[in-house]
Amino acid sequence: MPFVPTTTCFGIMSLTVILILTKECLACDPGQIKSSGFLGISWFSSCDDCNPGSFQSGTECKDCGPGQYTDEPKQTTCQLCQRGTFSNLPGSTSCTLCDAGEYSAVAASYCVRCPTGSYSRTPGAAECELCPGGTYSNETGATECTACEDGMTSPAGSTSSANCTGSCSAGYIHTAHNSTAQCKECSAGTFSLKGAVSCTECSVGEYSVSGSGACSLCPPGTFTNVTRSSSCLTCLPGTVAGQRGSSTCTSCPQNTYSNINNTLCLDCHPGRYSSIGSSTCLECDTGYYHNSTLNLCVKCPPQPNTNSDPDTCYQLHLEDQTSLQKVASTPPTPAASHFPQNTTLTEQQIAALVLACLGFTIILTVTVYAVCWTQCRLRDMYRGASIPFTGRSVDVGENFANPGFQTYSSCSEMKPVVSPQQQLEEENIYDIPVQQGKGELSQ
Repeated sequence: MPFVPTTTCFGIMSLTVILILTKECLACDPGQIKSSGFLGISWFSSCDDCNPGSFQSGTECKDCGPGQYTDEPKQTTCQLCQRGTFSNLPGSTSCTLCDAGEYSAVAASYCVRCPTGSYSRTPGAAECELCPGGTYSNETGATECTACEDGMTSPAGSTSSANCTGSCSAGYIHTAHNSTAQCKECSAGTFSLKGAVSCTECSVGEYSVSGSGACSLCPPGTFTNVTRSSSCLTCLPGTVAGQRGSSTCTSCPQNTYSNINNTLCLDCHPGRYSSIGSSTCLECDTGYYHNSTLNLCVKCPPQPNTNSDPDTCYQLHLEDQTSLQKVASTPPTPAASHFPQNTTLTEQQIAALVLACLGFTIILTVTVYAVCWTQCRLRDMYRGASIPFTGRSVDVGENFANPGFQTYSSCSEMKPVVSPQQQLEEENIYDIPVQQGKGELSQ
């Protein structure tokens, strides 16, 4: 048995060499460190990971400091807390958000309260915001700003109610109670006076642009029929709005038309016509003119200017505006167009007409009297006479009397006064032919 110890010693020596070589070749990963080994013998050591909240520093793991953290094992460095967060304990595995009303910078170990005149509404603020105009904050760590009284305003970042003065100008309203603005502009279609706390809608016929201190009336030719209008609408052709602030447009009546600005209805030119709500007038054909009463194109009566244009035809028949029958049956004389339309007679003209009528009556009376007297005289001369060579007795009064006059048995009352000598001569003259006639006939 002399070789047993020798073999054992050789085995031990070989194992020792292997352990020494293994120790020298073993290397840990980053974020790991070697353990102390079995029973403190380094030959039996292993690699261990650094825990979260720590990092590898040389041959050991160290805790992260305040404002730093690691949330995973096997780290070689710590991460910094971001703005709005903090960590105040060594070995932190995460950062904590700052409360509302606070803020923090990078790698902060604690949060800072917002100073007066500022605020932070939500947790984790990287910085505090200034109080907007119309508000103030008189304490630190504010999560909201206090609004000024209605109608008053203040500069941004105000730290006291003493900073609230004045009011919003016209066209703006104070809305600082919601901590969003100093003075808010009124929208189009509304307005506000200075110091107002709300915007007022424009009425129909009015409009406004944004930031207006008053509504404006729609100009002539335009309208708006709804409230809160930002502009006015133009009237359609054939309709007009003659006044400012119109809420509707009016159709032009018959035989009128709207002007280019839709502010006025104009009469159609003589001889032309239009229907209700027209923007232009129509013209009658040649030889016709427009009768406004009948609203028809009426044919000119026959005359030298039958084919006149509508304007001339209308002027020649200006008085014929009541009926179509009068236009067709009573054409005006050519001279009618040279006299004024006013036919009122003066006192001198009336007197002249009366004298002319009186003279005509006298002349007519004398003429009738003379004719009647002559007829009566002829009848008396031949009354009872016989027709020569026939023996017949003829009543001249019946045969020669004018059927247009009354038959008299005697005209003595109509005879002129004559002397006895003149009467005797007349009777002798009248009797001679009659007697001879009788003698000859009796034979």
